[in-house]
Amino acid sequence: QVALFGAQLRPHAAAMLGFAGPVMRAGYKVRLFDLPGHGASSGDYCSAPLTAHCLQSLAADLGAPQLLITHSFASLAGAFALANSKQASNPLDKTALVTIAGLSHIEAETIRFGRAYGLSEEAVGLKLKILEQHAGRPLGSLDAATQLATCDQPILAIHAKDDDKVELSQSFPASPHLPQHAKRLILASGGHQKLLFMPSVIKAVSGFSAEILSADY
Repeated sequence: QVALFGAQLRPHAAAMLGFAGPVMRAGYKVRLFDLPGHGASSGDYCSAPLTAHCLQSLAADLGAPQLLITHSFASLAGAFALANSKQASNPLDKTALVTIAGLSHIEAETIRFGRAYGLSEEAVGLKLKILEQHAGRPLGSLDAATQLATCDQPILAIHAKDDDKVELSQSFPASPHLPQHAKRLILASGGHQKLLFMPSVIKAVSGFSAEILSADY
């Protein structure tokens, strides 16, 4: 089975439907999940550690997916879910990961986002403090690519140079901490949301999915 997890274009996982068809036609089951506090999911807030915990719980209850396809913030959560996946308590030890327009450096991106919208340094600092409280750890440690450093599962990281939501410098493909075995696909254009509907991206993810779903690793 394949799990699709992301929310940016719409407040629910329906934005990921473009990838469901090719995978289903290959004969695999697809599950789409809303982030905590998004769509039909309960909750008042969403954080990477919370979402990662939800993913692990879903995998334990429904069976671990062979592939997790994520977008935007969900990519950060997906990386945390796979972190330390070799531990006996983590059911995602065989789950591969696709990140699309994925956010890796949450602290730097929060600062950039705040300044872009004209927030004062005090307001940005307060936002960072709130995020740290929700995460339960320093934001400096929330570098998703670093979390994947110990994972040997296949990884495909896709990003567009013109992404106006998550700058390329803050993305998975640009991170020096992304495992060497990870595949990187950097496109000249596609923005943050359009990537989800681009035939070239869907083809790349479908091809990667075929490799993963037919492999024994």
